Amino acid sequence: MKVIEQVSKDLGISPEVLVANYCSNDYRDNLLALCDSSCEDCWNQEDTDILATVTDEEVERIKNVKDKLKEAHELSGKAGQMATEAQREKEVWFEELEEKYGIKGNFRFDPETKTLRRIEKDDARAAISKVLGILFGGLKV
Repeated sequence: MKVIEQVSKDLGISPEVLVANYCSNDYRDNLLALCDSSCEDCWNQEDTDILATVTDEEVERIKNVKDKLKEAHELSGKAGQMATEAQREKEVWFEELEEKYGIKGNFRFDPETKTLRRIEKDDARAAISKVLGILFGGLKV
């Protein structure tokens, strides 16, 4: 028995109606929940692999999960892009400060006092360790 015949039997819907509805663009997501293939391939395969026919609510639930995963992936990409842009803006800002105030060597900005402070070699390692700790939850360098 083909998938179309089994699903038709399980749902009590004629094969023609299933193909007309589930193979249209409006119902493509419902079909993909049943089979990650084209309509024709999905409906015409043998039903030996079918374990169950899911409800519309279950289809909607997995669709929501897939949408959330897609959104999370997009947001993580945007976050990475934003971090890269922010880092570049910070570098430009520090370069402008170096030029404006004639600063040579390593320095840091203290936002509380609005001052630029020289970083000694030993202080540089501590500063990097502190930043990494903030970013990565306590990672020690």
